[in-house]
Amino acid sequence: KDYGLDDYKLQISSEAGMLTTVDRAMRSEKWFVATSWSPHWMFGKYKLRYLTDPKKSLGEAEHVDVLARKDFKTENPKVAGFLSRMKLPIADLEAGMFTAQETSYDEAVAKYIKDHPDQVKAWVGEDG
Repeated sequence: KDYGLDDYKLQISSEAGMLTTVDRAMRSEKWFVATSWSPHWMFGKYKLRYLTDPKKSLGEAEHVDVLARKDFKTENPKVAGFLSRMKLPIADLEAGMFTAQETSYDEAVAKYIKDHPDQVKAWVGEDG
């Protein structure tokens, strides 16, 4: 209603239903709009983009907070160092999720390591 789309109907569906709709629309090259989230493997399979929602009709963007117990860093300095250096671009994550969907998680990880050796080396650090 915020955008004058009163002639359109929002269909409530499951993830499987949404993916079926996206797949059909992409194969038939038809326009569609679907609510979704990132990361999701479909962004690794299809060329999709988000629409802007300046009126925030669907709410605000969400985020993830990572927490650890108080002494984790001092008791696990190598792991803490690795986690602090690990940065994974969302597009890389979605491509990896799609690879895992098509093959397996082990194969997706092996492919990512093979395709991004410098990035993985930076994560592991000097202590590797």
